[in-house]
Amino acid sequence: LPEHQAPSCPVCCGPIRGLATRLPSCQRSRSAVTCRLSGTLLDEDNPPLVLPSGHVYAEAAVLRLEAAHGGGAFRDPRTDDVVTMGSLRRAYFL
Repeated sequence: LPEHQAPSCPVCCGPIRGLATRLPSCQRSRSAVTCRLSGTLLDEDNPPLVLPSGHVYAEAAVLRLEAAHGGGAFRDPRTDDVVTMGSLRRAYFL
């Protein structure tokens, strides 16, 4: 998928996208932010973490990456940069 499209977005998928172009856009009074890496909801139980590159992933996804790389550091899936856990910042949405 292109950079601006999310894999879990039904409107971004090929077959549905054609149907969605003719529909009026809906306004949501409440937004949900999901992790681009895992597709999980970002909330107080799974907070967003900002990497030095500026990419934002869910804490659970970052912990899985860290565990897969032996702990302490991991590679950013989008930039391939090595990221240490100490370089991450927590993000807050208002």
